[in-house]
Amino acid sequence: MPYIKQQKRPTLDKLIDKMIALITQPGELAYVLFGFFKRGVKLSFLTFCIWIGAIILTVFEIYRRIIAAHEDRKIQENGDVD
Repeated sequence: MPYIKQQKRPTLDKLIDKMIALITQPGELAYVLFGFFKRGVKLSFLTFCIWIGAIILTVFEIYRRIIAAHEDRKIQENGDVD
């Protein structure tokens, strides 16, 4: 996952905080992501590949950094599956 420069983060973090306050349902998140892609991507195969790649790598990073850690905590709390 590419980590962006520190000086850019506060502006994007404010935008993220606003979106978190507005988006309360999974369908709303899907709508925003689709709208962002539809309005922000110029029509070319290369651009589609770059954007889809960024989305896929973001999913991997969410799993690696958030979901796997959660699962490890639950194994410690409840024991592993036999």
